[in-house]
Amino acid sequence: MTKAMTCCEAGCTRPVKCRNLCNAHYQQALKAGRKTDGPGTNHGAPLLFIEEVARRWDRDECLLWPFSTSDSGYALVWLEGRMTRVSRILCSEEHGPAPSDRHEAAHGCGKGHRGCINRHHLRWATPSENQADRIRHGTSNRGARHGLSKLSTNDVRRIRELARTRTRTAIADEFGLSVSTVCGIVNGKSWAWLEGSACR
Repeated sequence: MTKAMTCCEAGCTRPVKCRNLCNAHYQQALKAGRKTDGPGTNHGAPLLFIEEVARRWDRDECLLWPFSTSDSGYALVWLEGRMTRVSRILCSEEHGPAPSDRHEAAHGCGKGHRGCINRHHLRWATPSENQADRIRHGTSNRGARHGLSKLSTNDVRRIRELARTRTRTAIADEFGLSVSTVCGIVNGKSWAWLEGSACR
């Protein structure tokens, strides 16, 4: 039987839970905003990086965050007792407070999910404006890119085409869908953004 790996923190003999760290050290790393893929960095390093690098960055290219990120790749830092997106901090400094609680720090480069924190790439945007950016950048998870999607855009176009001559039940059987799903596609309630949303 293979021996379990142990935590990479000096002196720790507990088994690894995630990113070469035991559960206790992994949770500490997340709370401190530390990089979690190897031996720990100093707890103040993320804030120091914001102060000495991000706030002084005057180049056009993306500045990538080297510490903890969300599951979707956005830069995070532990600040005032909670995890906060670094892009919101820098957007507030660059453009003032968010116009409303709904506003998001949108990335003009389309690389926020890769950890970009270049303050010159940020602006406040409503969720719908930010979604429009994601569509323009090709990073939206709608349609076939959604992790739970069973259909491609070609499937949806074919369903709408078939709906002109076949019953919804027959189409549902062919594609392995429910009749209500087929009706939503044909009537434009689902995949409404895809051209040809209504059956003629």
